[in-house]
This record gives sequence, structure tokens and C-alpha cells, in this order.
Amino acid sequence: MKDYSNSRNKESRTLPTNPKGSNQAHIQFQKDPLGWYKLKTDSNLRGEGPEYSILRDIKSGEEVMVVDKGDRLSRFKLSLLTREHSWVKAGDNYGWIKDDSLIPATAAYDRMTSNGLLWNHVWYEQNTKALGKIGKAYFEKLSKLNIDSLNYRKKHSGANSTAWFKTKVEEIETLLNNTVVNHYTNSVKAKAMLEVREMKSQNRLAIDNPEIPHNTQPFDEQGLANTDFLFFFIEPHDTQLRDTRFASGGGAPARISVPIRESGLLTHGWVMITDFAQREFPTVKATEDDSDFNSAIPSRLSRMASHYTKMIRSFAPGQFNPMEPFLLTPPNEESQNVFNFISQLVLSDRKSQQIYHIDHEKKIGIPEQLYNNILVGSDIIPGIANKAALEIYHINCINTVLGQSLIDLHGIPLIHRIFHDFFRPQAMIPNSMVIKREYVQPTEILEGD
Repeated sequence: MKDYSNSRNKESRTLPTNPKGSNQAHIQFQKDPLGWYKLKTDSNLRGEGPEYSILRDIKSGEEVMVVDKGDRLSRFKLSLLTREHSWVKAGDNYGWIKDDSLIPATAAYDRMTSNGLLWNHVWYEQNTKALGKIGKAYFEKLSKLNIDSLNYRKKHSGANSTAWFKTKVEEIETLLNNTVVNHYTNSVKAKAMLEVREMKSQNRLAIDNPEIPHNTQPFDEQGLANTDFLFFFIEPHDTQLRDTRFASGGGAPARISVPIRESGLLTHGWVMITDFAQREFPTVKATEDDSDFNSAIPSRLSRMASHYTKMIRSFAPGQFNPMEPFLLTPPNEESQNVFNFISQLVLSDRKSQQIYHIDHEKKIGIPEQLYNNILVGSDIIPGIANKAALEIYHINCINTVLGQSLIDLHGIPLIHRIFHDFFRPQAMIPNSMVIKREYVQPTEILEGD
């Protein structure tokens, strides 16, 4: 393994045609993908045909959610053209709205860079001031830095010239396109979401249903300011339903499970490769004869079976003077604890590394910084696939037995390995999501409804 320690909307449209038996041109516009948009001009929300009566006026800047139109079809004349509008949810109303009135909504990202302590921390090397960007453009820049870093590592580590590497990346991308995003909750909340056909972020709940409790932690509220986003895990579709802390508050464990390509994540959302608040990449250990390996996050490492004695990979936060985080004054008294934690996170980030253990004494360190933790929109699947393939390459460089076992692993078992042993990505989708009955699991909780 070479040393590289110095590395660092779409719209679906048909072209104008002349339908048989008609001298009118016809063009179809349908916002694709589904998700949140805002009005760039004042517009009318119209009901279903044939009259398409105006339900309400929507002002410039207001946000609406484009949702699945099902088998609905609209025909709105515009000069000699007829045009299909987008089917949207605006407040409590559903209706049609002109496509050319809509642009992607970015307010959720804007509030992150306005209010998030991490993104503006003076010691964070890639803060908003350093990158000269705010809102979604800032996170897209962080994502690009991550992709650039992955490409640099592929080139300078020798991975790109390895016979199996490109094929493995393509295989993982295909598998990722068939994963789901899972939101873990309890049966009471899941049924409540289905009743109103919508899952809402904390901020939207605070407006519409302030009495409903939430699980958001102070680090998310103040450190990342991501309370306009829904939280999901990216998982294989056959992942077993499990009991989590999110199931508290009534009923049995449940989840909302959405195919990743239906979720809006790959256009409107972003992922953390691992949780910022608990930046614990799994520690990977093997048996002495390399016949098997397992992993656990550092805080649970003591639970791992004792026959896993050989260290393979571990995450090492950078070291710093423990008094240094307290040299800065927090923006306000309420955020002091989170601000001090952010300061420690940023200081440790300067020298954070993934450590690959050649044997019980020799090891290689590779930088793993905070910007390497973020992927946005269309970067998500290629970014995760390349990062996973690089992990296989790194392990193969230090342990060919384990490495070859991963190279030879395919299909769903490969994705389970990646998400259990390498990293555990968390997905953020802005604002809210329309909930279908088929998304709710287990189906038993809906019996009788």
C-alpha cells in the first residue's frame, strides 16, 4: 500500500410532438424527482379536472412538496401547447401547479449554515467562511471535497490499477441502488404518520403538531442545526426490524422503509458516513488464523467475542491539549456544552486517521477528516461505493486472506458486511415525506385498519 497521507433536478420531459389526429403540439412536464420545492413566482394551486378550479393562491418563496401523481393526468393549455403540471402538497391541500414556477427548496440547508455551530466554527478548516459558501452549495462543496479525496486516494494508493477494483465499485453501486432508507420508530407513531400520510421533520412538527415528542439531541439541534431533516439509516432491504431507542414512547418497534430511489435522498438529501455526534467507525478484528472477522463500535468493543484477537482496522481521533477547547467563548450560555464538544471534535479532526494494522506492531494511518464524512445528492451512491471498495483494497493490502474473502463476497451479504463492518451511513431528507401504506413495517401493526 502506497503512502498518501497528504491527500485531501432533474426534470423528466418529453419533447414536443404532434399527436395523431391533433394539430396541437403536446409537451409533458413532471417534476422528477419528488421532494420539496419553492415558488419563484406567485402561482395558483388548482384542483383536479376537468375544471381545474383554483384552490388557493401560493406566494413566491412558499414551499410545496411534489408528490406522486399516481394515474392523475392534467392538460393545461398554454398557447398551442398543453402542459402537465406537478401534483403537489401545499399545506393541507393537494393540487396542480405549474412546473416553471418551481425551483428546489434549500431553506433546510440554509438554516444549517445559519445556525449550526460546527459549520461556522472558527477552528474548522472547511467552515463556511473558508469555503465561501452557505446553504446547500456549502454542503455540495464538502461533498465534492470528499469525492476529490476518494479519487486522489484511488489514484495514489494503486487501487485504480488493481484488476478487481473498478468491477467491485460498479457492483456496490448496483447493490446500493436497491437498498432502502429505514426510519426507526414505534407502532403508535408509524400509524399516526400513515393516518396523515406524512412524516415530518422536528421543525415541521413543532409548527403543525407541537405536542408530539421527538428524539432529537442537543448536538443535532445546535451543533448541526439539522432539525429540518428526517433521519434514516441506509440498509439492505432484508435488514431485520430491530428495537431501538427511537421505539420509546408507546407501542411496538416499527419503521418506515422506503426504496432509496423513491425517497428523494439522491437528489434533495445528504448522508453522514458515520454519526458526527458519536464519530465511531467500527473497529474490525479477526481471529488469529484469519478464518473470520467481526466488528463493533469502540464503545461496545468489550462485547465482542474473545476469539477475535487480531486488530485489522481502528479509528484514531487526533490528540489535542484537553484545555484548548475551553479557550473559546460560546455564542451563548445555552449552547456552551455543545460548543465545547464541537471544539473538541474540530481539534481532534486535524489528525484523525483510520489505522490499518499489518500485524500486532506495524500499522498504517490514513487521514479521515470531517469533510470525508459528507456526501450530497448524486454523490451519495458513487461516494459510498468507492469508499467501500477502498476499504476492501486497504484490508487486502495488509491481510490478503481477509481481503480476498471480501473481494469474493457478492450480493446482499456484501452490503451487510459494508454497513456493519466499515461504516454505518445515516441519511437526511429535508422537511417531510409522503407515507404510503407499503412503507410501514411490520405490516401486522396495520391489521384491522
